[in-house]
Amino acid sequence: ARRYSQTENKRLAIMRAATIIRKSLSFPKRLHHRVSKGIRNQTRRLATSTAIETTIPESMRAVVVTPPDGVDEKGRPRRPSPDALTLSSTVPTPKVGPEEVLIKVEAAGINRPDVLQRMGLYPPPPGHSDILGLEVAGTIVAVGDKVPPGSIQSSPSSSYLEIGARVLALANGGGYSEYCAVPYGQCLPIPENMNMITAGCVAETYFTVWHNLFQQSNIFGEHLQRGDSILIHGGTSGIGSTAIQMAKAFDITVYASAGSQEKCKACLDFGAEVDESTND
Repeated sequence: ARRYSQTENKRLAIMRAATIIRKSLSFPKRLHHRVSKGIRNQTRRLATSTAIETTIPESMRAVVVTPPDGVDEKGRPRRPSPDALTLSSTVPTPKVGPEEVLIKVEAAGINRPDVLQRMGLYPPPPGHSDILGLEVAGTIVAVGDKVPPGSIQSSPSSSYLEIGARVLALANGGGYSEYCAVPYGQCLPIPENMNMITAGCVAETYFTVWHNLFQQSNIFGEHLQRGDSILIHGGTSGIGSTAIQMAKAFDITVYASAGSQEKCKACLDFGAEVDESTND
């Protein structure tokens, strides 16, 4: 859904998931095994009125991949290493689409797909940004003309999709930059007890886990319900640790597997159960 959210059915699925997650969960103050990096910028100026007046520059800073020269020992083009990531200050600022919001990025999450894309193994779909970064947190500075007023409301009488709102978002690329254009249905308001750096590494795992645990049905056509039990493998991974916490929040009994005693203890800290009958 992240990569192909431009299709109507998946975009609506993400919007529904965003609404339900926002209403149902109190996000933890710390998210384990996740890394984010803040990107400071200096172009915003605050108006004296209650609205935020924003000057959006024509170009921005962004982390770009500079392909290396030469070939490897087998004669193949060399894969870009982490050293190939450089900061450019001349990247064109994205234009907000009709159903998008433009976010001034303060933090961007780092995910494994970013590593694969940097190496040339996970190219973005046509029409999407070739800049790395699939999740961001920041402030809305522009809103597309087809974004419905009051869409995905934070309360019955107000909308968070307005200029000046603090949001976290699942991006279709472009997160490692000062500005990122994101479909409005992939945004969530940032909880008051969460800082920007933490918010920058929420969307990717939470949206993924919500879709796989609560929107998908099992082989019998049934959906996960309160009171059910679930086994999660790799419980200390980014997806695994998030899945344990989300399932626990919905009163689901969680069992998890991990590769060491230390990791198993972390699973218990996240909310997994101990099987008393086997002491596992």
